[in-house]
Amino acid sequence: MEHPLLPACPTAVWLPPTVLERWQHQGTEAGVTCVLPDGCRDLIVQIDAHGAVHWMVSHLPQQAYGVPARAGEDWLGFWLHPGVGVDADALLQSVQAIDLTRDPAETAARVHACTRL
Repeated sequence: MEHPLLPACPTAVWLPPTVLERWQHQGTEAGVTCVLPDGCRDLIVQIDAHGAVHWMVSHLPQQAYGVPARAGEDWLGFWLHPGVGVDADALLQSVQAIDLTRDPAETAARVHACTRL
């Protein structure tokens, strides 16, 4: 199920030096995804099947854990380099107003403004 709020990932999106990769996942069925500790944090937006948008900054886990997902959910993330400093409160406040149907570089620019190597 494609969400109008989360267009396909463009092939060339500018990423700030604090970001390793931009990732995207479209949930087609319910399940649990295992997340392994990698020493990195992510800025993540989850769009549920009703179109509600939920932003979060991941923590640094010490062990693997499961993330439940429902069918119809979309996920978009910015995987940060290990050791990147994140002003999580400022970042979350900044991204709340982003229109995800517009230029994806807007999110990257806000990540850049709220992170440091």
